[in-house]
Amino acid sequence: MVASDGFQQSSPVTVNILVIDANDNTPTFAQFSYSVQVFTDRQPGETVLQLTATDADEGLNGLVTYEIVAGAQGDFVINNHSGRITVAPGVTLTVGQSYALTVKASDNAPGNQRRSSTTTVYIEVLPPNNQSPPRFPILTYNLEISEAMRIGAILLNLQATDRENDPITYRIVSGDSQKVFNLSETTGLLLLAKPLDRETTDQYRLIVTASDGNPGGVRHSSFYLSTLFL
Repeated sequence: MVASDGFQQSSPVTVNILVIDANDNTPTFAQFSYSVQVFTDRQPGETVLQLTATDADEGLNGLVTYEIVAGAQGDFVINNHSGRITVAPGVTLTVGQSYALTVKASDNAPGNQRRSSTTTVYIEVLPPNNQSPPRFPILTYNLEISEAMRIGAILLNLQATDRENDPITYRIVSGDSQKVFNLSETTGLLLLAKPLDRETTDQYRLIVTASDGNPGGVRHSSFYLSTLFL
């Protein structure tokens, strides 16, 4: 920059301009709300959910801190700096308990310039795995098949679900003493293993179990197979 009176001009001077960040961004969570299921055997200090809010500002204006402002009932705490929600010290979770935590993320601008946003974290407490065996979508299947059905034909696709996504093993535990049927232990496909004869046996009642391998992890499904002429 130079100055001039119309006749003479000053030596140039340098003017440095520093643009200071304005706190014009609010910390933002990725989701408006979160839903989490935890088991009663979750221990104090173990992670329930990792929250992250982002703020595009710089310095203290972009430094985010977290707090639970409602709903924790003393059972959950959050790390103010990392946003990690954990089970509070000394807490034992109870089956069936549900929570709706209001979590606030704030920047660290001066008090009257501070910006914040909130999200809701829904938490449902479930029993531990050994109390939650695999489940069939229905408990009774009724089938009618022809005695002319070829050996190896697929009769039914049994699909149990396991809450923890553990591998499921399927077994016929009663009703098939002659080994007329073949049940895949891994896929749940029920196949015809021997020819059918309606005059000899016109109805079968099979009891099938699905297990995830944990103690108590067994669910039974009963269904009837009626062999009919076509």
